[in-house]
Amino acid sequence: AIRWFDAAIDRLEGLEDPPRSTYGAVAHARRGESLELSGLHDEARDALLQAVDLIKDDPLEEAAIWTLVGRSRRLASDHRAARDAYDEAETVLDRSAERDSTAYHRAWLEVCAERAWSYYFGGGADQIVQLNERRSPIAEQYGTEAQRSDLITGRLQVEFRTRAYLFDESVVAVARQANDLALASGDLGRVASTNFALAFTLLWADRVEEATAEFAAHAGLTSRIGDKVLLMRDLGYRTVALRRLRRVEEVVTIGSAALNLARELGDGYYTGKALANLAWVEWARGNPSEARSLAADAIESWGDADGFMGTEFSWLVVWPLVALDMGEGSVKHARTTLRYLTAPHERRMREPLGAAVSRIVAADQRVDVSTQLAEAGDEARALQLL
Repeated sequence: AIRWFDAAIDRLEGLEDPPRSTYGAVAHARRGESLELSGLHDEARDALLQAVDLIKDDPLEEAAIWTLVGRSRRLASDHRAARDAYDEAETVLDRSAERDSTAYHRAWLEVCAERAWSYYFGGGADQIVQLNERRSPIAEQYGTEAQRSDLITGRLQVEFRTRAYLFDESVVAVARQANDLALASGDLGRVASTNFALAFTLLWADRVEEATAEFAAHAGLTSRIGDKVLLMRDLGYRTVALRRLRRVEEVVTIGSAALNLARELGDGYYTGKALANLAWVEWARGNPSEARSLAADAIESWGDADGFMGTEFSWLVVWPLVALDMGEGSVKHARTTLRYLTAPHERRMREPLGAAVSRIVAADQRVDVSTQLAEAGDEARALQLL
């Protein structure tokens, strides 16, 4: 697709306006979208900005492209630049003479959907709540089924953040509602995204078999639409689901694919996740040195700031390391490793495991906690964390 857009742009160079600017804006914009799906965030931004320069007197189209610029920045984890682009999109919309039209409101809802994801990845649950309150009546009156799905996804984003990835059936119901609306819309991008969100929700509601089936059932759609970032996330959490089911050989296969794609896209967060899962494989196979090496690589990929890892899922690497420490009789080191699980942003553990971990970490260093550590390890296995 990118090659065809390049060829179209080359042919437009010899033309005069208006066809050059009109068709050039479309070609650069669609090229930018294709680059974004390929995970080339900076190149996508540059192509989209070229499209903006060519647009003449079409605020709705210009706002749509600024929204895509914001998406390119969000996926590059530059949330400040993303929000600047969303602000620009809204500024452009304010110049529209069609402010009471359905098209205007739907363009604004597209900006909101992208802005909500930026807030989500930036940790801003309160901001998503406020945004949902603003867009809810507009989505109900003017929105497409896809945009109403976005609104429900906004509610799901709040649940993800405020519940720290420990879900019950009420959260699963929200995820299903968003997915049902996306399916009804026929928008394949939304369908792929909400399919992933549903599988992700099932995984952290501890319905792991269902989550695994959901990830597998929709892998083909994510590949079909060519969204490499979503595919990376899908493979990453599908590996976690398979690991929780202790399906070692499948963890190797899917985990290796996840690692290769994360490295291709230069994503340290998902690289660390894949390495942590492969470290668990080596622990499960009884290869302690290989497990420790991969675990160290995972921690390096995530980063270690102020004594905590740069992930909500450090347990992926912590529990295998604790098991290795206990197997070697290193109770002190096991306790030190366990402290990662007390980070404020760490995924919550179901009780009684969460309270047990807190007591072990807080205990006086002179107290022997070997029995409590062994019991915590047993509970982690029962909860499919080890």
